[in-house]
Amino acid sequence: MIVAAWVRTRPVHWRAARYLISDISDLSFENDGGADLLRGYVLCDALQEGEPLHVCPSKGKSHTLHVYILRQDNEDIFPALLSKARDRKTT
Repeated sequence: MIVAAWVRTRPVHWRAARYLISDISDLSFENDGGADLLRGYVLCDALQEGEPLHVCPSKGKSHTLHVYILRQDNEDIFPALLSKARDRKTT
């Protein structure tokens, strides 16, 4: 069972944070120049571990961030995440 995944705000960004899968919304597949990646949305204050993805300007108000889920950060769970994203696309 997949519990959490590492995400980034840009595929090449160095900051990564771990979010519960249940906290990632609108998971979808993207092929960016031959690199398979997933994207979705998270609330900025829901991270479980890792680096904060940005300096939050909203003074404690949670807001949504667009994030990428890279294969290289999630090797063990990426196939299951990819399947979940593809299932969402076909329904």
